[in-house]
Amino acid sequence: MDEINSTKSLEFADLFLVFIDAFELGNSIRPYLRLFSNKSKMEEMKLTRFEELLSIKIEPFMQDWDIELADAARVEEFCDVYERQFWAEQEKSDLMRLIVASYDDALREGKVENQMWERISHLLKRDYDLHKDTIQYWSLMDEEDEENLFPATSFVREVWRSCESK
Repeated sequence: MDEINSTKSLEFADLFLVFIDAFELGNSIRPYLRLFSNKSKMEEMKLTRFEELLSIKIEPFMQDWDIELADAARVEEFCDVYERQFWAEQEKSDLMRLIVASYDDALREGKVENQMWERISHLLKRDYDLHKDTIQYWSLMDEEDEENLFPATSFVREVWRSCESK
C-alpha cells in the first residue's frame, strides 16, 4: 500500500502509461510503483519509453534535442507513432516538435511530399491548444525578412492563421 500512496503526486495519464508499458513488456507493475516515488523518476521513465518507441537517444546535455535529432527521412514514421500511441500531453508536445523540425529538415533537403504537410497540419490543428507554443516558435510571426525564416515557417504560419481566425 505504501507504493500506491507514493504515486499520488503522479498524473493519472502518466501512471496509466507506465502500466501499459509494463504489460506490453510482460513485466509486473509492482516494481514500477516503487520506481516512481518522485517526479524525476517518472520523467526518466517517460523519456526512456519515448526514446524506445522512436529509436532515438536523447543525451542529458541536449538542450534542443528535437532539432538535433530531427530526421527528414522519418517524418512519416514519427507521424505514425504520434497517431498510433497513447501519449501524455507533454509527450505529444515533444513528439510534435520533433515532427515539425524533421519536416523543416525535409524541406531543406528537398525530400517533401505535399500530403505529408497536410497530415502534419491536421495534427497541429486537431491539438492546437497543446501545440500552440510549437506553432508560435516555427511561425516567427514578428519576422518579415524571408532570409531569417525557417523553410517550414510559411506552412506553420498558415496553421496559425487558420486556428487564430476561428
